[in-house]
Amino acid sequence: MDWRAARRPETLARATQAGVLVAGAGVLLLHPLRPDYDPARRYLSELAVGPFAPLMVLVFLALGGALLALGGALAGTAGAGGLPRTLTLLGAGLLGLSGAGMVVTGLYPTDLSLPGTAPTRTGAIHNRAAGVAFQSALAAMVVLGAGLGSDPRWRPRRRWLLPAAALTGAALLAFTGLYVAALWGWPGWPQRALLGAILAWLYLTARRLRALYPAGPGRGAGRAPAQASATDPSAKVY
Repeated sequence: MDWRAARRPETLARATQAGVLVAGAGVLLLHPLRPDYDPARRYLSELAVGPFAPLMVLVFLALGGALLALGGALAGTAGAGGLPRTLTLLGAGLLGLSGAGMVVTGLYPTDLSLPGTAPTRTGAIHNRAAGVAFQSALAAMVVLGAGLGSDPRWRPRRRWLLPAAALTGAALLAFTGLYVAALWGWPGWPQRALLGAILAWLYLTARRLRALYPAGPGRGAGRAPAQASATDPSAKVY
């Protein structure tokens, strides 16, 4: 494998991590900047309406970019064939769909969940795009857990598989809790738990991908991870 070809997934993985850090920092910063905003009862999307709205839009765009970057990186490093490749490509496609949905979510502001707020077409687009984005991200986490978990190049790295599975379970639980809590008017914290699990999963997966595909001559990029694992399935892949 030419080191320049190996650099592409590593670069996209770095972009994923950067997008996650920007999105996470933006959400953390917005809460003290908006003391009028009740994080227990209000959706995160509502931070994109009112003071400091561009910062929340940046959060959506950064998260969308991170999802698209990781999807592209994984699609370019899928195995040679078989079920792991199929699942990896499917998961990568779901990440791409989630990323596109997240970008649309940021470009179309939501309607506020306050009494007397009339629904708008923009808000409807936002809600549909957000639904696609989060559901696709959850599906991608499940599919990629199966695909990468059965890939010989990823299996030796149990330090990724177990936390990734735990984060996937936490995200699914938070997603279920979000719908239940919304019925009682308390969707805020489950939604933040869902976002936190997705961000952590993206960052962790990008970090493992960078370990598999280090960029630059002299850093192992000249060797294909698939070849190394084929000769010795128990060998560690860094």
